[in-house]
Amino acid sequence: MYFLLTVCQDPDILRIIYFVKLVMDIFFVVIPIILIVLLMIDFAKMVIAGNEGDQKKLFNLAIKRVIMAIAVFFVPTAINLVNNLLDDMGVEYSSCLANANSETISMYQVIKDREEAIEDEEVEQENKSRIEAYKQEALASLERKRKASELRAQLSEKIGSSYMTGASTSSNYEGGTGTRMEAEPDPLLALTNLYNKTGNEMYNPDNYVAMKDKNNGYSLGAWPKNAIVSNLPSIFKTYQNGILIFPTNGDGSDSYDHNGIDIITNMGTPVYAPCDGTLRYSEWGHTVNRGSMETAYSVSITLDTPFTYTGQWSQGVTTSSTTRTGTVEIIYLTHMVGIKTRHNGPQIVKVKKGDLIGFTGIANNVSHLHMTFYDGNNSWGLYTPEIQKIYGITGTKGPGL
Repeated sequence: MYFLLTVCQDPDILRIIYFVKLVMDIFFVVIPIILIVLLMIDFAKMVIAGNEGDQKKLFNLAIKRVIMAIAVFFVPTAINLVNNLLDDMGVEYSSCLANANSETISMYQVIKDREEAIEDEEVEQENKSRIEAYKQEALASLERKRKASELRAQLSEKIGSSYMTGASTSSNYEGGTGTRMEAEPDPLLALTNLYNKTGNEMYNPDNYVAMKDKNNGYSLGAWPKNAIVSNLPSIFKTYQNGILIFPTNGDGSDSYDHNGIDIITNMGTPVYAPCDGTLRYSEWGHTVNRGSMETAYSVSITLDTPFTYTGQWSQGVTTSSTTRTGTVEIIYLTHMVGIKTRHNGPQIVKVKKGDLIGFTGIANNVSHLHMTFYDGNNSWGLYTPEIQKIYGITGTKGPGL
């Protein structure tokens, strides 16, 4: 509050002490005078009184008045002793008494008034700063909404309203032909919509940059600005007799079993090729999750070393499974915000385990990567618990890279 004033400098407290000092000064002057006058009256009565008994009573009364007068005269001395004791204990009582005069009180009142004015100015400045910050945030939010609106308008002219409602514009779902979809949106649209809705910095489009393939000019989606665009070191954990690695850092489980596994990650986490193989496609689409707040870049890889697996398999996005023996020939990954390479045949593009292939994105309001192990015709995929077994996943914790 008053950061320059101590208790013995506060003018309001000093005024109280000044009033007490004034009363005490009056007491020390008036009481002795009264006692002296009474003592003189007592002596006069003693002289006039003829009775020895009355004289003795008056004498005793006079002695009491003398003792009272002496006691009053010793009160200031006692106060000084207490004052010195308090000073020794660190209590600034003497300072309070010394400052309790009209001139000093006036001086400290000026200081207090100035401090209150400064404090009012600081509060006013702080309020102005807060108002300005709120104003800037509101303007930034309006600008983001304006940009998102412009993107929607541009996309609406290009592909109609089906993408805006989250409806499918093609039958090219998981396991499709890999045809490049014309309904691909601006790669920052989903991020902009997510950020405007949630305010979560993980989705802030300012933290991403829209990339294009230098060979064909097609979009590579959105890459984190601070992305480490490099492959994994040659030393990493392998599974299934060295055929596989885990594709990203994240938790390798989700809340339900289905065709494939959902790997829960932060948006923009690097994704690496889980096997040696050949790219079937790496582009936007190939998933039913193409809403305006979802990222839909997908990668499909044909394994160089297919492997036979007996266990629970399922067809399509379903929570039911069938025990069968099949051959894992294709690994499919989707919901990515960006990809490293744009490809959809006919040229052959090879990948090695640990090659960077993209960055994790979001679908169904959850930041994650979906991965499915398919047989050769994309009709059967390994059920979630079987993929967990392959990677040694227990509970929800992922195995790491």
